[in-house]
Amino acid sequence: MIDSKPRREGVRVFLSHCLSTLLFLLLSSQVTGQQTIWSEDFTGETGSSTTTLTGDQWVATETTSGSSGTMSITSSAFRFLGNSSNGTYTCTWVSDPISIGGYTSITLSSYSDGSGGTSLPSVSMSNGTYSSGSFSPDGGATTTVITYSFSIAKNKYRTLDNIVLTGTVSCTPTTWYADTDGDGLGNPSSTTSACSQPAGYVADSTDLCDDTSACNYDVNSNANASCLTNDACGVCGGDGVDVDSDGVCDDADSCTNTTACNYLANPTAACSYTQQTWYEDADGDGLGDPAVSQVACAQPAGYVLDNTDSDPSLNPSDYSGTILYPGDVYFSFAADAYSGIGDDYIGFTVLKDIESGTTLFLVSEWQWTGSYWGTLSGTSSVIRWTAPAEGVVSGTEVILFDIDASPSSGIAKCDDENDPIVRASGNATLSGGQSCGTFEHLSSGRQEFNWATEFSWIFQPDIDWNTNLTYGTAELDGSLRHLTCLGFDLNFGGNTGAGTLIEGSDWSASMDEAYSYENANFNQSAAWAYQGGASVLPFAASASGLVTQVIGEGVSFSAANGATPTYSSIVSDYSELPYEPNGYISLSNSATWNGLANGPGIVNPSGNSALDIVVDSGVSLTVDAASEVACNDITVTSGTFASCDGAGRTLAASGSIALGTSGAFEGGQGTLKLSSLTEQTIDANNYADPSSSRFQLKNLV
Repeated sequence: MIDSKPRREGVRVFLSHCLSTLLFLLLSSQVTGQQTIWSEDFTGETGSSTTTLTGDQWVATETTSGSSGTMSITSSAFRFLGNSSNGTYTCTWVSDPISIGGYTSITLSSYSDGSGGTSLPSVSMSNGTYSSGSFSPDGGATTTVITYSFSIAKNKYRTLDNIVLTGTVSCTPTTWYADTDGDGLGNPSSTTSACSQPAGYVADSTDLCDDTSACNYDVNSNANASCLTNDACGVCGGDGVDVDSDGVCDDADSCTNTTACNYLANPTAACSYTQQTWYEDADGDGLGDPAVSQVACAQPAGYVLDNTDSDPSLNPSDYSGTILYPGDVYFSFAADAYSGIGDDYIGFTVLKDIESGTTLFLVSEWQWTGSYWGTLSGTSSVIRWTAPAEGVVSGTEVILFDIDASPSSGIAKCDDENDPIVRASGNATLSGGQSCGTFEHLSSGRQEFNWATEFSWIFQPDIDWNTNLTYGTAELDGSLRHLTCLGFDLNFGGNTGAGTLIEGSDWSASMDEAYSYENANFNQSAAWAYQGGASVLPFAASASGLVTQVIGEGVSFSAANGATPTYSSIVSDYSELPYEPNGYISLSNSATWNGLANGPGIVNPSGNSALDIVVDSGVSLTVDAASEVACNDITVTSGTFASCDGAGRTLAASGSIALGTSGAFEGGQGTLKLSSLTEQTIDANNYADPSSSRFQLKNLV
């Protein structure tokens, strides 16, 4: 039981307490005949802790949630003090296992003191039943553990002292010795007292080594020597030294200086301090960046001795097929199923041999933010083209057929010597050609690559991106290889070339004009085609014919001599460049000459003598931009061409003028000048009605 008599301060009370305790023990022994089994009076112990406090045969643990109380040895007693944060503080005091074999009538007593309002700690004992100071062991129990549980209010304390476990000897206990290795010999330093032999114990006490990990342990040995360990040199029981702890004994270690360049590499060689230059291998391809290096003895992580990496950010194993760079591929052709054109097409020309498995993405109106793709709009097209098994040779134009159709996949074609793509004159559908890979739509959108498409990209994905098709972060999109971009507003929606291989200072979109092109022409026609370096405009509308495009090696966008930026090409044989006539205009809506010149920018304000004009689909075109405007042929199949807006302008035509059955030519108050030195014709197509007013002039010179 727990004695809760209050303590008095002072030497007299302390001595009285000691004498009373001694007298109590003596009387108890005399009256009951019991013997002390185990006791703890904390004599000689010290310490303080808010977590765990350990004594010579006990351990105490703070168990309060939140702020902790303080456990300490104070005035040769265990003391638990609560602070001012929590309402209640708890801890447990637990004895080491106590041998109770051979004892009956076991009792427990202790002393506890504390602040007013505090209660005695609760008591429990393992392997039996404890009640009011008496303990009844379970059958066969040979040990028990005593536990005191404290619970006190804030700023209160409670002590524990003079713990005594007594009992009546029911037999004469025998000392037994632990036999942990099962060799029949007991460890003289590990004992227990019991009337009968406990499991794992023997009567023998002569085992000098029961540690099976000892280097000299041998369960079958009769030597019974003390346990030994290997020294630094691996000698059992030896005294060798390994000053640098590298596992090599110093009598064989020729280099013990850990700063040496060859340290650990060859422990039998003398120390060497010769350093090497290492180069960063950021892409993990085994090739080092010659611009990033460090000098070190040992190879730093992420560095190699090689310094021949020409593209330090590129690991070829991250991509399938041929690695492409800006200038290796360009858009070269697009058409919309409009005004007689049977299908939708998009074409690109490669200027490098491409291996099987190479993948390209052609996307329209998908914004590049500078480090990742933005959100796809509902109409954006995302098309993946995969090169055929035989690859594609340099100079080939690849055309994707019927890209606006509902199926998710389709065929790509290119010219074959025996089966060329047939591009009929006039508005016609392409036919013929050999298979040149496949394509598939990866979005539900079917946005064209002409008309009102602000910009379009071609890029090469890495394998992970192409497999997972997840995007939208710099980590996911950072390995994409952007190759070219074109459109009539490259900066639309914040689209930019920043963070790509074509980054530059041109246009408003931070792109390099060698690999990008911006012109309002892309906003006006149902079809466009690459015009080559000899053209005023590299791209022009080509609604009257779908022709093959051939781009020579070394092609790039450029602005020579201040001219409108064009593709430049080193192709000298223009028979290889069957492009549409220079400056061809085809309109899809009502327009004015001034609007074409200063808005979309298809024509110069004054025109030129090579400019052909076609007005169809009921369009009305009015010349209102300059005092004199030059052109070549004028064809009005359906609609009206007004050569003057009433301000007396002059239209200088160097070619012929022809009207369709529903076309009209209005000269207004201006003058029509036939400016060619060769024969020119005017065909009003009014044979059935000579009085028709579909062709009207005021002045003709």
